[in-house]
Amino acid sequence: MFSATVRNDGTSRLANNKWDVFPAFSAGWRISNEDFFDLGPNVDELKVRASWGQAGNQQVPSYSTLASFQNNITYSNYGIDGSQESVAVGLVETRVANSGLNWETTTQSGIGVDLSMFREKLQFTADYYNKVTDNLLIYAPIPTTYGGTNDGTWINGGKMRNRGFELGTKYNGSAGDLFYTVGLNYSFYKNKLVELADGVEYLGIPSSSLHSVNFGQEISRTFLGQPVGTFYGYESLGIFQNQGEVDAHGVQPDAQPGDLIFKDVNGDGVLDANDRTAIGSPHPKAIIGFTTNFYYKGFDLGLFFNGAFGHQIYNFTKYNNTFFNQSAYNKSVEVLDAWTPQNPGADIPRLSLDDPNQNIRPSSYFLENGSYFKLNNMQVGFTLPNFKGSDAEIRIYGQASNLFTITSYSGMTPEVGLQNYSSSNRNLDIGVDRGIYPPSRTFMLGFNVKF
Repeated sequence: MFSATVRNDGTSRLANNKWDVFPAFSAGWRISNEDFFDLGPNVDELKVRASWGQAGNQQVPSYSTLASFQNNITYSNYGIDGSQESVAVGLVETRVANSGLNWETTTQSGIGVDLSMFREKLQFTADYYNKVTDNLLIYAPIPTTYGGTNDGTWINGGKMRNRGFELGTKYNGSAGDLFYTVGLNYSFYKNKLVELADGVEYLGIPSSSLHSVNFGQEISRTFLGQPVGTFYGYESLGIFQNQGEVDAHGVQPDAQPGDLIFKDVNGDGVLDANDRTAIGSPHPKAIIGFTTNFYYKGFDLGLFFNGAFGHQIYNFTKYNNTFFNQSAYNKSVEVLDAWTPQNPGADIPRLSLDDPNQNIRPSSYFLENGSYFKLNNMQVGFTLPNFKGSDAEIRIYGQASNLFTITSYSGMTPEVGLQNYSSSNRNLDIGVDRGIYPPSRTFMLGFNVKF
């Protein structure tokens, strides 16, 4: 089996590179159909697959390749001749153009295996993929000295790689009048930024966006050798218990017993911005889904579980809920268990109105294990065949969703992904919990009629 396609895509969003070509092909070999392969009576089908292809992305805001200007009486009008009686009308640049923007190209290759055994009772699928994205479309910050009202410009600025493995299994079985199916899906991936354009040190969220969503704090950075949206900050080593520990640490002159301990990462004897480092990842090391269905005479039961493991969540709700220098916000009841000399085993630092140690700075103190396993959906039904002697079949069912979640995360929900605010860089802001509302637990009754 073989197939191939060639796409010639065009866009009006790019000025000088409107068109590009993206080929793809796939091939498969059903080994079980070959006479010279004897796989035995238990193998129904064995197939291997391979694919390679390219796809383009041109999703940048409209007119990103064109400069724009507007008049602003506060910033653009100026008395060029020094006169106080009149001013010259000027313009402020509101968009920095990049006419050379090109298509972002993703090249993906993969191999896979499909196996069916025991008269299709057992089915197995495995896939490995390698996906590389070149000419990343990124919103690169520009210096504030540039002027204008914008804080960045769109460029083709790097290369990103994703590698992953996906496994799926399904078994159909029976025992007397009981029939059942069990399915399991498992996947993992590794994401890494492998190249950046000259002059770009890292990918981040512009300061204007940080002010509105993070109180000005930079929580995530994407830099070479790290995954997208890597948590970036100081390493918190615990809480000072006495003045002797403060003096021995020697790099936090404003600290007191009860304050957070931060690591001097570069060992220069000074705690400053140079000691910020990668402190965690929002990307899970494993994602699973588990489905099972049971059928017994007229009854049926379906269960769907899912989970993610091995990642961190930045619990930004602590910023408002546990630090008293943020006096405009209600506090969590947990602050009643904050550190005091009489409560030295606390996990929450001492309460302070001025926070001279800057316990509130971005750090691993806010990170928590984001692993979870939940019962996402359950449905129970009963089917009445030949209802009252007719050909009608009626199925009555009850359904419940989000029944329970097993997790050690202290927030309202561990299902924290991309943020919902509007920003050109929101895809760099992953796994930050600002008080995300949890999925609702719902219950439903219904029926189906089939003639």
